[in-house]
Amino acid sequence: MTFPFAKMKQKREELGLTRKELAEKTGLTWRNIESLEQGLKLNPTLETLAALCKGLEVDCGFFFSEDIDLPAPVVGRPKKAATPQTPAPPAKVKRK
Repeated sequence: MTFPFAKMKQKREELGLTRKELAEKTGLTWRNIESLEQGLKLNPTLETLAALCKGLEVDCGFFFSEDIDLPAPVVGRPKKAATPQTPAPPAKVKRK
């Protein structure tokens, strides 16, 4: 598994941090952070990952969870399941 660097950069920017500021919070170098964000370093050590989690104020699951669009929850009674439509019987014709 490669490191999800795009999430790291997005979170850093959400917090309003520069690479240098994140480096100061984590004890990493700004070049190390830059390499991760640009995808040049794909597999950080556990120590680096732990420092990033602390600096970005997230747990480690943040980096490895997928963003999934879930449908909005339904409030109220559930609808009956749809049944396949069967063709209507042929119309009866009156004979004289």
